[in-house]
Amino acid sequence: MPKFQFFSYLCIVMKKIGLTILFFLSAHVLYATHFKAAEITFIYSGGGRHDFILTTFTAIPPVSFADNDYLTINWRGIRGGGGTLVVPRSFVRVDASTMIRESRYEFYISFPGEGTFFISMEQANRNGGVINVPNSINIPIFVETSLVISSAMGTNSSPILLNPPIDQGCFGIPFMHNPGAFDPDGDSLSFRFIPCRGADGLDIPNFRLPSASDSISINPVTGDLIWASPQSIGDFNIAILIEEFRNGIRIGSVTRDMQISIQHCNNRPPELFAPEHLCVFAGDTLRIPVRATDLDPTDILTLSATGGMLAPIRNDAVFTGSTGVSPVYDTLIWVPQHSDVQQQPHPIYFRARDNGTPNLNALRTTFVQVIGRAPAFDSIVPTFDAISLHWTPVSDESVLGYRIYRALSRSGITQDSCEFGFIDANYQRIADLRGDSISVFVDSAVSQNFLYCYRIVRVYRNGTLSQMSDEFCTSLLSKTSIIEKVSIVETDENFGEIQLVWRHPLDFDVTTNHDDFRYVIHRLTGQNFVVLDTNQIQDTTFLDTQLNTRDFPHTYKIELIERQDTSWISRGFSSQATSVFINAVGRNRRVNIAVLQTSPSWITERFEIYRKMEWQSNSDFIFVGYTTLPNFTDTTGLINDSTYTYKVKAFGRHFNERINDYVLINWSQKVNATPVIGPPCVQQLEVFPNCNPLQNQLEWWSVGGDDCDDENLTFHIFFSTAKTGNFTRIDSVNFGNTFIHQNAFVGCYFVTASNERNYFSEPSDTICILFQQFHDECMHFEIPNVFTPNGDGINDEFKINWRYPLQNIVVFTIRIFNRWGNLVFESNDPNFEWDGNNQATGRPAPDGTYFYVIEFTLPGGEPFIRETLSGSVTILR
Repeated sequence: MPKFQFFSYLCIVMKKIGLTILFFLSAHVLYATHFKAAEITFIYSGGGRHDFILTTFTAIPPVSFADNDYLTINWRGIRGGGGTLVVPRSFVRVDASTMIRESRYEFYISFPGEGTFFISMEQANRNGGVINVPNSINIPIFVETSLVISSAMGTNSSPILLNPPIDQGCFGIPFMHNPGAFDPDGDSLSFRFIPCRGADGLDIPNFRLPSASDSISINPVTGDLIWASPQSIGDFNIAILIEEFRNGIRIGSVTRDMQISIQHCNNRPPELFAPEHLCVFAGDTLRIPVRATDLDPTDILTLSATGGMLAPIRNDAVFTGSTGVSPVYDTLIWVPQHSDVQQQPHPIYFRARDNGTPNLNALRTTFVQVIGRAPAFDSIVPTFDAISLHWTPVSDESVLGYRIYRALSRSGITQDSCEFGFIDANYQRIADLRGDSISVFVDSAVSQNFLYCYRIVRVYRNGTLSQMSDEFCTSLLSKTSIIEKVSIVETDENFGEIQLVWRHPLDFDVTTNHDDFRYVIHRLTGQNFVVLDTNQIQDTTFLDTQLNTRDFPHTYKIELIERQDTSWISRGFSSQATSVFINAVGRNRRVNIAVLQTSPSWITERFEIYRKMEWQSNSDFIFVGYTTLPNFTDTTGLINDSTYTYKVKAFGRHFNERINDYVLINWSQKVNATPVIGPPCVQQLEVFPNCNPLQNQLEWWSVGGDDCDDENLTFHIFFSTAKTGNFTRIDSVNFGNTFIHQNAFVGCYFVTASNERNYFSEPSDTICILFQQFHDECMHFEIPNVFTPNGDGINDEFKINWRYPLQNIVVFTIRIFNRWGNLVFESNDPNFEWDGNNQATGRPAPDGTYFYVIEFTLPGGEPFIRETLSGSVTILR
C-alpha cells in the first residue's frame, strides 16, 4: 500500500476506534524524523515586550509525514523566572523541488525584569542519515536565543538572519554560505561554530564538523562560512552562534542550526565581484556595482542582495536582481539617512545563483559605513565677555544633540572621508547639548586675550558621533591691557628687579579720555595679589624692585580702572603673566637646565641658553644653544668642578592671533651650576656560553640615567662557582664592554664600574650558567656497546666518541671488568682505545660481555662537577 494511502486509511480508522489510538498515534508522530534546520530571532516592540519568531525547516512527504501545527517554547532567567509556551504556527511555505517545508511560529514574552534570559525550542527529531550527527534519526533538534535586559544598555533586538539555513553544494567543490545577518540596533556581531545540540540542550555526543579536503571555517567578522571542500555525499548539520556586542559587552546571541546537502554534480559555481568596504555620508547616494561570471557558459545567473536596507520592513534601497548568461551586471542604489548612522558598518550580502544541477551560489559581503557629515559653523561671534557659536542643525529624530569642544591653540588635524567621531586630543569637551534642532551655544567661560578654537560634533541616539567640524578660532573683543614683558633685569636675593611692559586694550579706547583711566599693577604675594602701584594711562611700563629673583618666580596682572563721578571702578584685569624661572644642575662634564615656569599669558616657542664662567664677573655671556622644550643639556667644553653662570632668553607670542606676529622676549634669572663627577652607572650584564672552545663571553652596557657617570670607566668582572659562593675579581677592562672567560662554563658573574675618582657603581645583576645547561648543551658523546677486535681495521677498538673539548676534563678514569668482576683494562686518558686484550696478561680477552665504570671531573660547581657513567660492551671476533 502506498504510504500516503496508508496514512489516509489510519485517519479513517482513528475516527472509528476512538481516542486511545489517537493518543498513541500522536505520540508516534511526535517522534517522527523530519527537522533539518531552525533558529529563533526577536525584535523589541516597546513596553517591555519582545516579539519572537521561531523558524523551522522540515522534510515533507514522501521523506517525512510529520508536521507540527504547534511547538513548545521554553524560557528561563539566570536569576530566576521562566515559563513554557505552546505556540501555533503562523506561516507555512512548501518547496516541492527540495521537499522542504518552512514554518514560522510567532509569540511574545514580557520578561519580569532585568537579567539574562534564554529562549529555546527542543523538538524530536532530526531527519535521518545526517552524516556528521550520529544516529540523527533519534536525535532532537535544539536551538536557543539569549538576551540581556539592562536599563544601562538600553533596549535590544536580535540579529535578523536574511539568508535561509538550508543550502546545497557539490562534492569536491568549495562551498560558501552566509547567514545574511544584520542588527537593527547597529550592534557589533561575531560569528563562530558551536556543536549542534540535542536532548536537554546538551551537545550531541560525537558530533563533529564535516570533513574537508582543506578546511571548514567561519569568518568571525563577516560570517562567511567556507567549506573547502566537501568530501562526502549527503546531509550535514552545523550550528553557528551569532553573538551581539554593545560597547564591548555581550548583550545577546542567536543559534542557527542549519543543514547543507552535498551531492555529486558537474556544475561549477559562479564567481561574484563587489567591493569589500565602502563609506558614504548620510543623505548621499551610494552606488555599488556588482558583476557575476560563470565558467559554464550556458548557465543562467541570477543576482540578488539582502541587507537591512533591503528588508521588507524598510525596503529603501534598490537592487533589481539581473538575470542572464555570464557575465551579469547590476547596481545597488541606496540613499542612507541619518537613522542609518551607527558605529558598525551595514553588511550587504550579494549572491549570484546559477540554474545548474544543483543550483550553486557565489557570495560576497560588502560593508558600508554610513557617516554623519560634520556640522558646519555658520558664524562665530565674539563680544567682550562671551563667544557665540552658530551652526545649521539637522532636524531628525535620530539626532540626540551636539557636543562642543574647545582648545587654546590650533591643531590642524583633519579627518578623511571614512573617519568619524572626535579624534583631536588637543581639544576638551565643554558642553553636551540635547535636541536635534539646537543651533546656538554661548561660551562665557573665556578670558581676555586668549585664542579659543572650537569644534562641534553631532551625537546620534545610538551613541555614534558624526565627523568633527573644521576648527574655527577667535578671541574675545579686547577690553583689558595685554602684558608683553615680565623680564628679570637683576638677579639677587634681596635687590632683584623685574621689568613689566603691557599694551592698551585692542577694542576699548582708553587714550581719547586718558584722564579718566588708570592702570593698577598687582603682584602675587603668597596666596593673594597685592597692589604695587597705579600708573597714568600713558605709562605702560613698571620696574618692580627689591625682590628675591634668585629663588622664586613672580606673577603679575594689570587692572584697568575708570573714573565714574568721584570714584574709580574696575574695567577688568589682564591675563596673569609670570617671570621665566630656571633650575641648573651640574653632572659629569655637563649641566642640565630646566625651565620650571613660563607665563600662562603667551605661548613660549623657543629658549636660548647663555653661559659664562662664574668668576668672570665682567665678561659677557656666550650663546651655547637653544631648545623648543623646557629643558636643555649643556655639554660644550665644560670642566668638572668649575662653576658656570646661566640665564635663558625666552621667545614667545600672544595667544590672541590679532597680535601674534609680535615677538615677546623675556629673560630668566641667573643661576650657577658646577659639573661634578658622580658614581658610575649601573651595568646590565649578559653572558653567552660556548662549548668549543669552552668559554663564556660577557657583554654589558650602562642602564643609568643622567645622574650617573658613564665616561672613561673601568669595568671589573667578578666570578664564583656558585651564586652563594665567594666572588673573586678575575679581571678588569679599561676599554670596550666585553670579556671572554676562558675554560669556564659553569659559574656566576657580576660586573661593577669605577671612574677616575675611584667611585664604584652598584653591582650588576648576577648572571649564572648552571651545570644542567652545561650538561645539556656541551656534554655530547657516544659510547659503543659492541666492537670487533679481529684486525680487519674496522671497529677494532673500544673508545668514546667525544663531541666535547677533552682539554676541559680535569680528571678521567675508566675501568673495565669481566663478568667475574676482574679488572681487564684501566686508563686515565679520555682518548683511550682498548684493543680487547687483558691489560695484565697482554692476551686477547674472550668474546663476551664486559662492564665499564667511567668517572670524570669537569670545571664548575663547588669546586668541580663529577660525572659517573656505567654500562656494558660486547666483544665479537
